[in-house]
Amino acid sequence: MELLDEIPASYRVAALSNTSAVHWDTIAATGLTHRFERAFLSHQIGYLKPSPEAFACALRGLDLPASDVLFIDDSQRNVAAAATLGMHAQLARNAAEARSVLIEYGVI
Repeated sequence: MELLDEIPASYRVAALSNTSAVHWDTIAATGLTHRFERAFLSHQIGYLKPSPEAFACALRGLDLPASDVLFIDDSQRNVAAAATLGMHAQLARNAAEARSVLIEYGVI
């Protein structure tokens, strides 16, 4: 949560998650979900990462071209799928790796 708080307000932060309603409710109880402008959840949108449809749904919902998105995920398969669609896509298996990616891209 602290890392998300470091992202300047000038950036839009969203989640694309393969999750169930019960799992997301557990995450929401931590306060994490309030840090996202939008959340695109597989159980709501009907698609799972790494399907192109999941990413397309998020891009439509954010009204952004893929080239304007930095996608960070802990699955290389999802990262590869996002990159194929034209997103800046980076693997990060933990908060330290995610921080490095955000620094590399000049976000924080």
